[in-house]
Amino acid sequence: MELRTAGLVLRPVAIEDVAMVHAYRGCPEVVTYLTHPALDLEQTRQRLARAAVLWQSADRERFNLTFAVLLDGTVIGDVHAWNMAEQFQPASPDPTEVWIGYAFSRRNLGHGYATEAMRSLLDWLFAQGAERVFANTYTDNIRSVALLQRLGFEEHRRYTAEQDASGKHLASCRMRLDRDLMGGTESSTTSQPA
Repeated sequence: MELRTAGLVLRPVAIEDVAMVHAYRGCPEVVTYLTHPALDLEQTRQRLARAAVLWQSADRERFNLTFAVLLDGTVIGDVHAWNMAEQFQPASPDPTEVWIGYAFSRRNLGHGYATEAMRSLLDWLFAQGAERVFANTYTDNIRSVALLQRLGFEEHRRYTAEQDASGKHLASCRMRLDRDLMGGTESSTTSQPA
């Protein structure tokens, strides 16, 4: 399964991506606003192995999918969509409510790649039957808040630093995008079997 945009390919993460993913998920500046600390190489390998298992167990109703985002064959980030609860991953009893997350290499910020990749993922999720998509972000993460707003998300709920379950002790908000509000942000994504 691949999603393609004008400049990017989104495909299931693979254990072979470990060095490229570790380059950003092991970077303290990148993980400042993620729910995990900087990962070492073995933790990155374990994360990708778990993601591969989750891809294999996915079905049309319940899933937990991590896509590698490739630019010219190089992994520059990853995007994640799920509707199954796990540690630090909320989920709804309604499978049409999907949650997203993302991380990108600092070197590739500011070029529109995150917007392009997330728009592609959202198009695909809505085509698969999602009705609402949620994203949690720390309010200090101005880039993430701006990205979500560009994609049409609106603030849905606020959390205080004391309510932060991931241990970062930062204020956050839950952003929401409904299928009927997605109009006008089409991305020309194509989906292809792997």
